[in-house]
Amino acid sequence: MFDVFTDEVELLIKDGLANLYWYKGDLHKTWLSSKVAPRLVAEIKNLRSPEGSPLTKREQMDALYERIRTTDYNRRLEISRNFARVLLERESFVAQDRGHQIQKAQLAALRLRELQGKQSKEQEAKQARVVPRVETYDEKRQKLQERFLDSHNLSPRQKGYALEKLFADHGGKRYSGRASVQ
Repeated sequence: MFDVFTDEVELLIKDGLANLYWYKGDLHKTWLSSKVAPRLVAEIKNLRSPEGSPLTKREQMDALYERIRTTDYNRRLEISRNFARVLLERESFVAQDRGHQIQKAQLAALRLRELQGKQSKEQEAKQARVVPRVETYDEKRQKLQERFLDSHNLSPRQKGYALEKLFADHGGKRYSGRASVQ
């Protein structure tokens, strides 16, 4: 399920739910099953526009989100996840009336699925990233000491090359064989 709710996701949820149901009562039942407090559902059902008419389903969704923004973050997240789940798990989108614009709900659900898939892939990629292990000072010192001790078993010429490489690999400069003249 979604871990991050962007403005786009919120807009898709609002449009999707407002157009999924033909009757406001069905929308309100979904709110209740999505853990919206019954008193908040009742409050929003009774809201009126400035002209005195009942709010549209979309206007009710806006009013609901305005109010849940002031609630606890985890509560808001739970409600939004439940709303998204309603749209994402919907298998059929059937218009209940000639004027029912169910295709808007269907498009919102499709876009939510895309965003959820993208978010899941990003999260999987983040979890798959392996942080390279950094060798500690003691481990580096131990390896250097082992290489140094191993060089004692070599012939004098090989020992010289091995020690030269050892110094070059650990911040020293490789001896070129020529003395520098000052």
